[in-house]
Amino acid sequence: MYALEDTRHLLDRLYTRGALRLFDVDGSFEEEVIPGVTVRLSGGHTPGSISVLVETAEGLANICGDVVYNLEGSLIDPFLDSLNPGEPTITGNRAMSTLEEKTAIKKALSGVRFILPSHDLPALVQGGRVTGVLHNAISNPKARVTDPSAYSLL
Repeated sequence: MYALEDTRHLLDRLYTRGALRLFDVDGSFEEEVIPGVTVRLSGGHTPGSISVLVETAEGLANICGDVVYNLEGSLIDPFLDSLNPGEPTITGNRAMSTLEEKTAIKKALSGVRFILPSHDLPALVQGGRVTGVLHNAISNPKARVTDPSAYSLL
């Protein structure tokens, strides 16, 4: 649920020439929106999802929507894939194939320092693996999501 003033702002932008931009990201390229901010098709849990990649002083942050729906069950302690270490557990949402969803998760973790999913805590990433989480970030608008020292290491 959005606050009334935020909703008004979004609707006003619909009628402001040049204020919105639609992306035709088919997965074959990434598109730079402004210097340091790139959009790419991510796939994953919801087909058509995009990731917003933001260059920070501490490394690349991936605002990944719901590509990773649950960090603990999917990446930190993937119960269903305990026989294959490092392999993410997927959601089981059959909107895409198992391979497509696993590929999307691995792509989301590749080359980034931070992953910021919409349904879970921000995570610190190193070498494609989650190495820390930022507790209380969701309820704290001043959380330092791009400060590695703010994360609790696993």
